[in-house]
Amino acid sequence: MKRVAVVAVAAALVAACRSEPPRGVLVPVVRWLDAPAPTQRADMEWGRHVKIAGEARLAIVPTIDPKDPLPAVPPPDAAKGARWGVAVPDALRATRWLLARPVLVREQGPPARLQQLLIDAGTGAASVPVPEGLDPTMQGIRLMMGIEAARPLASYDVVGAPFVVPADAVATVGMGVDEGAWSAGAGPVEFRIGVVDGEHETVLARTTLDPARRPEDRRWADARVDLAPFAGRRVRLALRTAPSDPERATPSLPLWADPTVLAPRPAWMPNVVLMSLDTLRAKSVSAYGSARATTPNLDHMVGDAGTIFDNAYTTAPHTLPAHLSAFTGLYRRSFQGVNAFNPLPLDVPTLPERLRAAGYETGAFTEDGFVIPNAGFQRGFSTYVENTSPDFHEPLGQSAKTFRAAADWLAEHRDHPTFLFVHTYEVHAPYTPAPPYDHAFEDTATLPNANAVALLRYEQEARHLDDEVRAFLEAVDGLGLGTRTLLVVMADHGEEFGEHGQRYHGFQLYEETTHVPFMLRWPAAVPAGLRVKTPVSLVDILPTILDLVGAPPVMGIHGESLVPLLGGRPLSSGRRVVFGEALSKPDAKETDLLSTRTADIHCIFRLHGGDLECYNPQSDRAETVRRSDRRDQIDLSRREADIYWDLMKPIATAAPAPPSVPAQDRTEQERLEKLRALGYVQ
Repeated sequence: MKRVAVVAVAAALVAACRSEPPRGVLVPVVRWLDAPAPTQRADMEWGRHVKIAGEARLAIVPTIDPKDPLPAVPPPDAAKGARWGVAVPDALRATRWLLARPVLVREQGPPARLQQLLIDAGTGAASVPVPEGLDPTMQGIRLMMGIEAARPLASYDVVGAPFVVPADAVATVGMGVDEGAWSAGAGPVEFRIGVVDGEHETVLARTTLDPARRPEDRRWADARVDLAPFAGRRVRLALRTAPSDPERATPSLPLWADPTVLAPRPAWMPNVVLMSLDTLRAKSVSAYGSARATTPNLDHMVGDAGTIFDNAYTTAPHTLPAHLSAFTGLYRRSFQGVNAFNPLPLDVPTLPERLRAAGYETGAFTEDGFVIPNAGFQRGFSTYVENTSPDFHEPLGQSAKTFRAAADWLAEHRDHPTFLFVHTYEVHAPYTPAPPYDHAFEDTATLPNANAVALLRYEQEARHLDDEVRAFLEAVDGLGLGTRTLLVVMADHGEEFGEHGQRYHGFQLYEETTHVPFMLRWPAAVPAGLRVKTPVSLVDILPTILDLVGAPPVMGIHGESLVPLLGGRPLSSGRRVVFGEALSKPDAKETDLLSTRTADIHCIFRLHGGDLECYNPQSDRAETVRRSDRRDQIDLSRREADIYWDLMKPIATAAPAPPSVPAQDRTEQERLEKLRALGYVQ
């Protein structure tokens, strides 16, 4: 059952908000993982996401290239905890400690790199954990493994390129030991952060981590060192590792995460919070006309304090393409081949990548499902946390946990310009509102049918979510960040309850699944109490955010900045048309539904059947009466659809990635079970 934690979370967040105010806004002046080649060593990979205790961070890890397939025989069943036995190459049998990077190579899709491992090869064999849920017959799968003698801890030392230290600068860096070393009995590691000034090196901080023996060290640890004594000098930052106990000088797998030098700058850069309330349809939000008082807090704390876009529409009634549109400014047609096994091409920058390049600290807190890291969502985030479900049969109802973790991250980075993406599946099916929300509004016995009961349960969930949103926003405001934070609230798509013959979402383009809430709040630039009638799309989110924060504009995307509408001016595009795409059924091979929408007309095209239906959004919001008049309008919609189909050429989808692609941090079977619980897989 979903559990309610609003009161407890709110109290904890208010307590966290009493911390000292920030000294000033700090922005990056040196980022190692974004630096040119002189900073980087060829034997290390720079900027790979590595997960420790559920938190993925951009880190520096050894380069180990998989070679030819090694003989790998899994046990009779691939149950949890089972391991492959892999013979150690003869040339390495004299070496007790080995470093290995296993990679699963499949007949279809790119390889999946498993956790790097520290192996005690004294027996002449290596042991590789079998991912939970993997087919024990290994059909269509080979195991490849890059393997070498374990490296001494000193080989993980990295020294940056020279830079001139600004006044009042600080350096921040994350430290951790890869989970692949915990079970191998690796000894404790001392992490040292120092400054090389000419021929002299000064150690500024020391941290010891021993996760093999101390559970409290199974996490990322953070260090922040004051560089003010070196202001004006040309120095290098040195990160070094060594065994803290000479008696147990065994190898380990130390990691350095996103080393950064920051310095004070004028506080003109606002924080940005992009909140995605998955599956929340506009017509079930009070501010958009819901018959039930589902979202009083969202209405007051965001809608009344900011701007509501009355006619905001998704690009696709499905989580993955809708969020990709928000992250790229592109319509679904551009990336319809993107999925977990065919990621967004690297030459298509995403919103977090653009904001990181503009000097933002970037963090994401999601509830997995179709927000798949390897599809492209993880790119650009220095911290990426998937709030996974311990029980795949009850995957939802984690907004309290997700929002709490996001608020804690904001508190930790309160003196940086931050971009936070927070995403929750709270109102997604199955609808299981927890007490007391399961008694909100009315009794199910008074409702006429199963669709009405499901809608009530869904809107009870929305009421629960609204209180969690309140607790989160109170935390943001309590940190003193409210006035300097651009808050963007969106949903990726809506939900249908039989209005047009179907339940849930994904395969129709009517109002109930395409009309989504979209609100902006920022006292410095967003008018309070404004309601915008112009049709807008999720593709407009990226250019609008970049425009509001003063980041460089983006050319060649489909969306446009909505900032003119905030000042009562029209958009430069003139007659505003927004588009939507969908598959008509789960096994459709390609998009076969397309909608064009203006303020005056909404048309849905069935591309392969030749069918067309049009509605008047002014007088028939529920889309129950097809239009047969105004042929000029319908003909114009046809021409717009033709233009869309001709111009929205797909971007080149990514070629199968080499074995060094970012690690799949959850097994495919785990994500499949989550999607099954969400109702996507039967």
